[in-house]
This record gives sequence, C-alpha cells and structure tokens, in this order.
Amino acid sequence: MWMLTGDKGTTAQSIAKNCGLIGSEMKIYEIDAYKFESDLDKLYGEVNTTVHHDTHAVHPSEQDCALVLSGSTLEKIMDSSRSQKIKFAEIIQNVRVVVEYRCSPTHKGQTVEFIKTNPLFGNPVTMAVGDGANDVCMI
Repeated sequence: MWMLTGDKGTTAQSIAKNCGLIGSEMKIYEIDAYKFESDLDKLYGEVNTTVHHDTHAVHPSEQDCALVLSGSTLEKIMDSSRSQKIKFAEIIQNVRVVVEYRCSPTHKGQTVEFIKTNPLFGNPVTMAVGDGANDVCMI
C-alpha cells in the first residue's frame, strides 16, 4: 500500500499511523535524498535478507516494515542508474507500506507509472485517489 502526499514528512507519518497504515510495531525505514545510493544499498541488504526462525524461513515482506521517502528522493532514484531502480523495486516489494511525502503532481505520476511499467511487478492493478486537479498526473 502506498500513500502519496504533498504534506511534510512528519505530518505524512502521523497520518499514516493514525489511519492504521503504519502500525505501532512496524519498523520504519527512510531513504534520504542526499545519500539515497548508500541508503538504498543498506536497505536492500536489510529487507532482502531472509530471517530464519527455527525451521521456518520468514520473508521480510511478511514482517511489518514501512518505507518513508520524499518526492525529491523518488525523483533522484528515477534519474539514477537502471541497477538502482531495480534495487528500489525489489525493496518496495518487501515492505508493507510506502509513504511518499512532499510529492508534486509530477512525482505522483512518476510513482504510478513506475509501478505500472516495471516488469518486476508483473501486471499490477493500481488505484489512485486524488482530491483536486493537481492529482490528474497520478490518476
């Protein structure tokens, strides 16, 4: 589940928590726009590692974790190398929630387009709900 908003990061996280997208026990990961490459590498290692409990393997997507990033961070990722985009796609497959804050209408459109056209996601169904003309790119 994704939440895209123009709000500030703290406001976005508060909204996500208050509406139940981010649970109180969820681990929250963040990617910073100024060090997104190192954050992606670190996060990729964390969320794509299989955790073993007794004889059962638990995939990270079964754990409660959320990813929080700004629209400008997404823009930098979209402008980065193909390998960085693939890494990002693999990360977002393994988190339950993605909160993208300070999104411009263009960022919202880029996000939906990335999900719809990325071969790692197969043939996804996306739903975008907006409250104004600024959300047309996303919808």
